[in-house]
Amino acid sequence: MKDHDLENGSLLDGRYQIIRIIGRGGFGVTYEALNIHSGKRMAVKQRIQPDPDHFLREARILRDFSEEEAVVKVLDYFEEQDHSAYIVMEYLDGVTLREQVRVNGPFRTEELVHALMPVMHALERIHGAGVIHRDISPDNLMYMKDGTIKLLDFGSARRYENHMKTRYMPYKASYSPPEQMEGNGQPGPYTDIYSLCATICYCLTGTDPEDVLSRLLFDELKKPSALGADILPPAERLLMEGMVLDPENRLKKISDLAGGLDRIYPDLTREEQRERDRKKRVRRQRIHTGCVLAAGFLLILAYVNRFRILFAFIDTEKIILDGTRMTPEEYANSSAAARQRLKLFSGGRYLWDEENAVIHAEVPISIFGDASPEMAVPAAISRPMVIYVSIWDEDPLFRLEEGPYGREPVVNEDSFFRKNLGLFSPSEDILSAVREKEGMRVTFSEKAVLRFDGFLEQEGRRLSFIFDQNESWSGKSSYDAVTTGDGRSVLLDDSEVDLIVPDELIISHLTSPPLDAPFYYSCEWKVRWEDISDAFLAGDHQVNAGDLSGQAVNLRYRPSLSSDLEENNYDPSLLS
Repeated sequence: MKDHDLENGSLLDGRYQIIRIIGRGGFGVTYEALNIHSGKRMAVKQRIQPDPDHFLREARILRDFSEEEAVVKVLDYFEEQDHSAYIVMEYLDGVTLREQVRVNGPFRTEELVHALMPVMHALERIHGAGVIHRDISPDNLMYMKDGTIKLLDFGSARRYENHMKTRYMPYKASYSPPEQMEGNGQPGPYTDIYSLCATICYCLTGTDPEDVLSRLLFDELKKPSALGADILPPAERLLMEGMVLDPENRLKKISDLAGGLDRIYPDLTREEQRERDRKKRVRRQRIHTGCVLAAGFLLILAYVNRFRILFAFIDTEKIILDGTRMTPEEYANSSAAARQRLKLFSGGRYLWDEENAVIHAEVPISIFGDASPEMAVPAAISRPMVIYVSIWDEDPLFRLEEGPYGREPVVNEDSFFRKNLGLFSPSEDILSAVREKEGMRVTFSEKAVLRFDGFLEQEGRRLSFIFDQNESWSGKSSYDAVTTGDGRSVLLDDSEVDLIVPDELIISHLTSPPLDAPFYYSCEWKVRWEDISDAFLAGDHQVNAGDLSGQAVNLRYRPSLSSDLEENNYDPSLLS
C-alpha cells in the first residue's frame, strides 16, 4: 500500500465506504466502494496528481456522455478538505479485454466486431463533440458478463483543435500512434482510430502489435492473419489502413471504420437474416437457370478455384479416411454419416473428395482449437460411436485397511461402476438431446427407461455415456451425466471434455445411428492457401518458378506420431 492509498473501511463524503483497491493507473487509484445509503456498489477513483482541475476534467467529460451505453457512467464527483479529488462511477462487473483474451484466448472476428460496434458509435459522437480519448487499449475496455464492452478511463481525454499543444501526452508502445510521441504532434480522431485498430488486432491474435518506435525505424507490422486470426481480407485491409503511421494517410473518421466493418460483418436481425437468405436463394435460382448450358465449364472452373475461394489465407489440415476395408454397403452408410459429422464439426467449412473408398477432406485448422487433429478426428468423425451407459457406484473409491503403519487407504477396485447397462441404440433408446440453460438434456425412450429400474427417478445420481467401450480405440471418449429426478432424462456434463465439439455434433452422436464400421484415418501437413494473383512476391507457402534453376525436388516431411500406427488407427500406406 502506498502512502496516499485509502484504508479499507474509510468513509468518503459521508456516503462511500471503501472496500478494496481494484485498479491503479497514472492518473489515480480506483477503489470498490459501497454507498451506505443505497447499498449499491460503486467505483471511486482518487486523484494522485497535484492538479485537481486536471483530474476533474475527466469527470466533466464523462458526465457529458453519460447517456452512452458503451461508456462508463459518472455518478458523482467531489473534493475533500485535504484537496483530494474523487470521481464516483458505476461499478462494472467484468474484466478488461486483455484479461479476457489472456484467459479465454483470442476473439472470433465477427463476435468482436459486433461487441465493439456500440463503442465505435459512442466514439463517433464523442469525436463529434470535439473530444478524443487518447488512451484506448485492451486495458481500458471492459468486457462485461453479457458480452458487451464499455470504454473506461478518460483521464487523458482532451478537446482537440487545429494546433493543439499539451504538456502531457500519454504513450503506450503498441497502441499509441506517432503523433503521441512527438512534442509538437497534432492528435485528432485518427489518433483514437489507430489505438482502436491496434486493440482489435490484439483481441484477434493475443499478441501486442509492434510498437510504434520500432515501426518508425523499420516498419514490419504483421497482419492479424499472419498471427493466426481468422479474418476476411477486406476487414484486415481496413484495420491496416487504421494503423498507418502517417496521420495524413490513416483513416480519418471512426464512422469509416465502423461502417466498413459493419458491411463486412453485418449484425443482422432474424427478419433481416431471413430476407438475406431469401435473396440468396433467388440469386442462386437465377444463376442456375442462366448457366445450365455452361455447367460443364463452371464445374471445371469451380474445381480449379475452390481451394482459393473457400480457404483463402486460412491454415488448413487434410484428413484422410480410409474405407477400403469396409464392404460396399458399410462404406456407403459410413461415408454418408462421416460427412454429416464433418459438416457439423467444421461448421460447413470443408472440402470432400472420394475415390476408391478413400476420402480426402480439407478443413480449417482453427476448428480443432487446442486439440491435435490426430486426437480430434477419431473423437468426432471416424469411429463408430456406439454408446454404452454405466451407472456410477455410490461406494467410496477408497476403503481403509490395516497396514504396517496403521489403517491405510486402499483403492476399492469394484467401486467405479455399480452396473454397466450395456449397449444403447442412439436411434431407439434416446429420444432427444437438447441444449437447455442447465446443460444438455438427454431424454430416454420408455423402453430404455425400464432398463434403469427406477434409477432415473432419483435426483442427483451419476452415470456415464461411454462411446465404443468394447472397441480397441486408443482414446475412448465419454460424457458424465446426472439424473434430474423426472424419471426419463439426465443432464449431460460436457464441461470437462477436452475437445470442443459443437452441440449439433454431440446431438448427432447421441441420437443418430453409429457408423457401420470404423475408418482408418490420418492427418496430413498444415497448408495455407494463398491467392498468388494478389502477391508480387512469394508468400510463406509459395515459391516463384523463376527463382528455381536446374532440377528441383519437392520434399514434404511429417513427424512420426507413434511407433505403432495400427494401434492408433492409421493406415501406413497412406503416409508413404
